[in-house]
Parts: sequence; C-alpha cells; structure tokens
Amino acid sequence: MLRMRNVHSFTPTNIRERITLCLSYFGIFPVLLVILLGFGVHMTYFVLLSMRYTNQWTLVLPIIFLVIGGFMLVLQLIVLFRTVFTCAGYVPRDPWEHPPQYIGSSSSYVRPENEEASANRNSVRQLDRNYKLRYCTACEQFKPDRAYHCTTCERCTLNFDHHCPVLNNCIGRDNYKMFILLLNYSLVSGIYVSLSMFIGIFFLDDSKATVGYMVFACCCLIISVCMGSFGCVHIYWLCIGHSTASKHASGFSNEKCLGNEDAAYMRAQHCEAVCGVKRTCWRLLTPVAPVRNDFTASA
Repeated sequence: MLRMRNVHSFTPTNIRERITLCLSYFGIFPVLLVILLGFGVHMTYFVLLSMRYTNQWTLVLPIIFLVIGGFMLVLQLIVLFRTVFTCAGYVPRDPWEHPPQYIGSSSSYVRPENEEASANRNSVRQLDRNYKLRYCTACEQFKPDRAYHCTTCERCTLNFDHHCPVLNNCIGRDNYKMFILLLNYSLVSGIYVSLSMFIGIFFLDDSKATVGYMVFACCCLIISVCMGSFGCVHIYWLCIGHSTASKHASGFSNEKCLGNEDAAYMRAQHCEAVCGVKRTCWRLLTPVAPVRNDFTASA
C-alpha cells in the first residue's frame, strides 16, 4: 500500500522514496484538470464566438468575458498551489517539549509537577479529557490550543483542520485561509463560467450547436455549488472558532466544558491565527499571507 508523503513532513533519501513522494501528489492532477477544462472550454467558446460575429456588441462582451475568465483562472491556480505547497504549520518541539502555562478557568485542572520550572512561556486554555495539559504521545510534546496530531504526516499541526488526501497536505494555520479561498473561488468561478456562457448562448449566439455548451455550463454550476457548500461550512466554523478536527474532538474531550470567557478567547485566537490581525476586505478575499502578531506567529 502506498503511504502518502508530502514535501513538508518527509525528506526522500533515495530514488524509491522520491518516486513515492511524486506519486503521492497524483490526486492534484484531477483537480487541476477540472479547473483547466472548465476555463478552457469557456475561453474556447468565446474565442469562437468572437470570430463568428464581428459587430461591436457581439465582439465586446466575449472579450470582456475572456479577460475576466483569465484573471479568475490565475487566482484559482494560485490558491490551489499555495494550499498544496504551503506548510500547514507544525508545532515546534522547542519549547513544546516542556509544559505550557494553563491560564483557563477550569477548577478541575491537574497541574504537572514541573510546570513552574518549565522553559515554555506559552499559555493554553484547552485541557484533555482528564483535565490535564494536552500531550501528544506520538510526538512526545505538549500541544497548543487547537493543535491536533495528523497521523498521515506524523506531526502535530497548529490550528489543525484535517489532512486532505486529494491535495496531499495538512490543512492548518498557515494554509487554512488558502483552502477556504480555493473552495469559494471554485464557487465564484463556476457561477461565472456558467452565467457568462448562458449569456453567450441565449443572447449573443444564434447558432444551433450550443446544446453541448449548455450541458457543460450546467455541470460547472453543479460542481461549483457542491464545492462552495463546503467553503461556506468552513467559513461558518471559522467564525464560531471551530474546525473539522475540533468538531470531531469535542465529542470526547473537555472542550465543551470551557467557560464563556475561555471559549470567546479561543474563538478570537483561532480566527486571528488563520486570518491574521489585519483582516481588511482585500486581504481576506485575496491569496496574500496573513499578518500575525508574535503569539500567533510562533505558537
């Protein structure tokens, strides 16, 4: 059985491991093919349309649709490759091999023996099911709030959401924003491709050979809505301070026992870690790296 590897958690040392690493990224090609096929058919249709009709009205709109489509294709490819080739953000062994300071409000907290002399100056509010500091036995280190262990990468990931087998990468603090943008760009792109082709078919093109394009536009719309629904779910979870991993873990951890103050603090920290401290509209909607403060950049 082929074990999934990625460039962030694995360094190949021989030819066999290099081949395994390359094969692990095979899942990206169907995604890339769908994106290129969608925009390729869209652009081909409007290029042929502009060549068939030369009056000003019929010529201007296809050119506008082509320019916008090219711009959206570039954005889609940028967020795809940034999601895949940006490390999700692994928990560093130093200083997390030492216990952090607990600053939560739980009265049931079990204090470790060496907490006072710990070299870890970071603080946490999240505890495990035994009301102790969360500790990863696989990595042999403590975990920050919202960090979880990825069994595929064999590393603890900051603000871990899930490991995506299609993109062959963990989705965490440093690429979670790009992942959300990828899903929602897919929604916007699919709607744009479909609507612009419908405009061309019903208002600009008087030929009868448009049935195939209509079917293609409908397929794009359906696929984009499916992708966008996942994107909307992730936006909602981000707003309430949750992720795929935290929603799953809340069923058997003490995260539900957090006080209102601790829960509000962790929601704010989670959103700040993923989106940065400067959450202007253009930063949130474009594939630029989030600007973080010292805490979210290092913890």
